[in-house]
Amino acid sequence: MRDARRDLIAAVLSGRLPKQYGVSVDLDDEVREELGDDFKGDRLDALLCAIQAAWAVSNKSFGIPQNAHIEEGWIVDPHCVET
Repeated sequence: MRDARRDLIAAVLSGRLPKQYGVSVDLDDEVREELGDDFKGDRLDALLCAIQAAWAVSNKSFGIPQNAHIEEGWIVDPHCVET
């Protein structure tokens, strides 16, 4: 799992993050190591959520469908936007 986390971190940092997000990520070596070594993946999950949140605030509707129920929670992501 550590290798998978490190591969994902490398993808995010190398710019292989899909262009739809419109963000870039820069981490120092210490933070990168902490993300890779976190066996639960909570820190990496937080980073990925921050990337999605950064995309959402730059999106007109925050990526939430217009017909969304107001009391429902949403995971916002450019891949979930109806086109």
